[in-house]
Amino acid sequence: MYTSDKDTHDNGIAIVEYENGAKASHLECFITSICDRLYTVVGDLGQAEVSLEKRLITIRPRWSKETITHYIPDVEGGHGGADPMLIDAFFRVLKGEEENSSTTEHGMWATAIGQAAEIFRREERTVKVAELFR
Repeated sequence: MYTSDKDTHDNGIAIVEYENGAKASHLECFITSICDRLYTVVGDLGQAEVSLEKRLITIRPRWSKETITHYIPDVEGGHGGADPMLIDAFFRVLKGEEENSSTTEHGMWATAIGQAAEIFRREERTVKVAELFR
């Protein structure tokens, strides 16, 4: 993706608002020298930050000056070790060794959110995911 001739955006931000009022934002940048996946989750009880490059989870409880840190063990495989785990889980489901926890509906919603972000980028308008299911 980075060195081939593709029509990929350099960076983007998507804001998703769910029916229950919860919001999520996703920022991606393919032109920075920072090669990390950074996650931040903010909720009623505090905030958690994850850096896959530093292999670190930092938790800051609300109304406290306390900082709790957890180190993520090094693992083999792409996407922070998730790729081999996904492939292994896929084969366990195929062999009937465990139930599939993901549904077609989960996949449709995840794909629809990404598609809505792409429509927003191209058409510069708010996109309701429901319009993609007509």
